[in-house]
Amino acid sequence: MVHRETTSSLERFRKCIINNRFRSLILEKYNKYSNIFPIREGGFGEAYLRAIDKTSLKKLRAITFVNAKEILGILLCLKNRNNKIL
Repeated sequence: MVHRETTSSLERFRKCIINNRFRSLILEKYNKYSNIFPIREGGFGEAYLRAIDKTSLKKLRAITFVNAKEILGILLCLKNRNNKIL
């Protein structure tokens, strides 16, 4: 397995996740705010967010949109299960 390490701002990472995985599901009003993240728990394509303050806003299918403050970490498992982004 290849290990690659890189850095990115939280806002840039958020936009990347939304544009590549959740664009068709995110509500336009949520897309404006940098503290609203889509998460999907369990199964293929899991996206999990750890934060000191996290409030669920709305659930659409398997995606829950959360308002998160003071983010501690993000776990993103791609669909083939061989990739994890922490």
